[in-house]
Amino acid sequence: MTNFKNFKGNCEQIIVISLLTFFSNLVSAQSQNATLGQPSQIRFAIPNVTNQDKCHIEVSLPNQQKIAIDVEAPQFNAEVNFTPDQIGSTTLKWEGKRKNRGLNSVNACPGSGTIQISVSGNTEYIAQQWNQYFAKVPEPIGECVKVGMDVSQLKYQILADPNALLTGPEDQKLKPIYEKCEAFAKQNQPRKGAPCTLASQNNLRTTCDGVYAERQPDGRLKTISRTEAIKLQFEGKPWTVGVVETLDVRANRLKQEEEDKAKQAATIAAQKDAEEKERKFRESPEYKKQQAALEIKRLAEEKQAAAIKAKEAQERELIALREKASLDAQRAQEEKSRQQLASKRVTGNFKCINKVMMDEISGRENPMKGDDVWSITLNGSSGFLITPTGKREQLTYQKTISGPKATGDLYSVPNSELMESIQLMIDNVPSGNGKGMLVTKMKPGATMKLMTLGFCN
Repeated sequence: MTNFKNFKGNCEQIIVISLLTFFSNLVSAQSQNATLGQPSQIRFAIPNVTNQDKCHIEVSLPNQQKIAIDVEAPQFNAEVNFTPDQIGSTTLKWEGKRKNRGLNSVNACPGSGTIQISVSGNTEYIAQQWNQYFAKVPEPIGECVKVGMDVSQLKYQILADPNALLTGPEDQKLKPIYEKCEAFAKQNQPRKGAPCTLASQNNLRTTCDGVYAERQPDGRLKTISRTEAIKLQFEGKPWTVGVVETLDVRANRLKQEEEDKAKQAATIAAQKDAEEKERKFRESPEYKKQQAALEIKRLAEEKQAAAIKAKEAQERELIALREKASLDAQRAQEEKSRQQLASKRVTGNFKCINKVMMDEISGRENPMKGDDVWSITLNGSSGFLITPTGKREQLTYQKTISGPKATGDLYSVPNSELMESIQLMIDNVPSGNGKGMLVTKMKPGATMKLMTLGFCN
């Protein structure tokens, strides 16, 4: 009976302890509230701590930060300062761990647990975060994020609904939006004030601003806003960049064109006015009088030019006559001299008795036979040559050759088969039969190219 009572008492004690543990864990795991961006004190009790005045735990925050805490009797309550950076539900974890500090060491609290924290929005804090974010990112990315959040029905500012739930920049739901916006910003973006050529304006070279554009089915580009380009990016549709002339440059260009047109119109009007004045002047008596005077002057100048031209022709004719007379006189003198020289030509009958002959081909001096007699008979401009074989060759006078020691004549041998010409040189003596030399030039192919014969009395 005693054992049963002891067993019953022990069971009741175990049930009470279990219930206390259950309710302690329930309190430990229940949700607590916090506000985004504001420091919050998270309090929770460590259950099942017995037989010790102090124990030690380690708390893990959602941002992976770890905090060591000593928990003391009798309540064994822990307190953690936590500033949430995301809206929604988050979890803090604690675990009993021994703190080793020598004599100051503290044993680990028994068990582990979690605390659920519900983070509500903080409109001012989120707005401040977005202001900082938009201030540091490039403008195209900032606008892209805003458009992407609108497309995804996420809020970054309070507009019509004051109770709207805002999404902070660190929220993981924004990751796909950030990725698409980074891809958008990496593409070619419009530039301001760049040199360009406008094909639609006859290849006009000017200054342009870049614009977002969408290509139409006919190939032309349609100007769109950056917001529209961002929406195309989120829809996976292509967009591109075009150029338009800057407003100030276009205004200045149009103004200059108007001024140029005005100047051109003024020039044309002035030209027409001058032409009209010229036409009226041409119809006036004064103009006709001027033209008559100019015509008289032109005729006088033509007459004077004709007279000068005739005089120059006459002078050229006189010069030509003088030159012809001089040339005729020179030729007459040359003919007279030639006749005088011809009248002085040596004539007579010459016979070679010298027994020396030079062969041009061999260069040898060949002795001549005693009966190898050459004879030449000259009479004025003609004559004949008789070779040792008795062949008679007709001679025709060509020209006279005069030297300081001898006078000679050059004769051609027109009918000879062997000789082209002969040259007869006679010592300067008053009569024929003087000492002299006969040089015979043979034709190509003849055995003897050049032959020299001596003449004597």
